[in-house]
Amino acid sequence: MSVGYNFNSKIDNFLEVKDIENFVFTSIQDEEREGDIQSVGVLQFVNRLGGDVTQEDLLRLFHLRKLIGAATVKCQFIAMAI
Repeated sequence: MSVGYNFNSKIDNFLEVKDIENFVFTSIQDEEREGDIQSVGVLQFVNRLGGDVTQEDLLRLFHLRKLIGAATVKCQFIAMAI
C-alpha cells in the first residue's frame, strides 16, 4: 500500500537510510483522559522487511503509538517526582 508523499530527505530521513522503499511516520500520542489526546513525539518506521506496509501493520502502529505515548508520559511524571 504505497501512498504518494512529498518526502524531504533532510527532515524525514535524519537517520540517513540509503534506498528507502517504504515508510510510515505517525505521532506518538498519550490519551490520559478519553478524548484528551496529547502528542509527545514522532514514530518513524523505514523499509519494512518482506514487502510493502499493510493495513495490519498500520493497525499495529496505531496501538503501539498510544502504548509508547502513555509510557513516555508516565516516565515524565516519575522523573518529575524524583
